[in-house]
Amino acid sequence: MDIKQITEKLNSFNEEEILTPQVVRDLLNQATLDDYEIEDDEKVVQKQTTPGNYPIVGLEYDDVYLITSGDYKNYINDISIEFTSCLPDGIDDFFNSNEFEQYMNKDFTYIHQAVEFINKVKDEDFEKYDIVGDCTYNGVEYIAIKEIY
Repeated sequence: MDIKQITEKLNSFNEEEILTPQVVRDLLNQATLDDYEIEDDEKVVQKQTTPGNYPIVGLEYDDVYLITSGDYKNYINDISIEFTSCLPDGIDDFFNSNEFEQYMNKDFTYIHQAVEFINKVKDEDFEKYDIVGDCTYNGVEYIAIKEIY
């Protein structure tokens, strides 16, 4: 079993804990410093990021989602790999993808620019996310992200 499979298995245990709408609302409020009440009929929504298919969890009437901090770092890594795969052969000699990944972890604009470039080159579309906060639940660190259209 590789690291990604182990991480997915661990995340599946964590997801079971946070699947109640009230807990997800509490975490979103903690991350965004809001004080929203949960709607009576609100349900948990599960999606996946593109690229990487990392699970994100949110609420039906909200556009902010939770992703584990480890999965978010893997998402950034996937974007840097996709970005460098779109560049011409031999560019690796002049362009350091690891350094680019470090820049993406510091500044959203690099992520957005990379995703826009990938979307122009590839047939499939990749989503862009902004970090809007973070929180911790049962020792697991989560990042609250909002999809940018």
